[in-house]
Amino acid sequence: GTVYSIEGDHLRADETKIKDFDYYLELYRKNNPKNRLLDIGLKATEALYRLERRKVAPDIGVGGFYEFGFTTNTIKGLQLTDDFNDPFNYNRVGFGLRVKGELNVKGHLAKVKQAQAEYYKTALGKSVANEGLELELKESYLNVLQTKEVMENAGRAMKLARQFVFLAKTNVDIGVGEKKDYSDALQAYLVARGRHLESVFNYNVAVATLQSRVGGTL
Repeated sequence: GTVYSIEGDHLRADETKIKDFDYYLELYRKNNPKNRLLDIGLKATEALYRLERRKVAPDIGVGGFYEFGFTTNTIKGLQLTDDFNDPFNYNRVGFGLRVKGELNVKGHLAKVKQAQAEYYKTALGKSVANEGLELELKESYLNVLQTKEVMENAGRAMKLARQFVFLAKTNVDIGVGEKKDYSDALQAYLVARGRHLESVFNYNVAVATLQSRVGGTL
């Protein structure tokens, strides 16, 4: 689905400055969707483990209230005048306690251990997965460094081949060289230039691969 076109410009190496591996590792952990999913899964199992631990204790509820009322003048004709029943002048306090739960300690402990095992399993799986993801990133990073070195060596080889072409052409022009030497030098230069362009292409692909893995610009 990517639109591309062939242009007449020369193939140039990507000018992105390559930083230390730790920089890309931080981006990778931040932007990689696989890593985020692992974090979500670990947090979910951890929350379930904590919930099962709390279920061992009984469910205790406490409630209370206080209310009061008074009138500025005396109310006549009241039959009930105690603090609790008097509808006009009163002070009322209430308190309640609720205890709910099952006396099945062994069953609860078994569920806690099961949730704990799932949590440890998820944590271990996340650790192993992180190592695998980090290994993939390390491979891409080293590939960038390797292709960059190959590209730089190919660039130097192309410059030397071009100098040899110039020298062979000069010898032919002044009559001390043979045309075959010039032809061989020109052919070697074209081969070196082709290898250099190939190495530039490989380096650009390696940089693009590393960029796609970290999920952002380098």
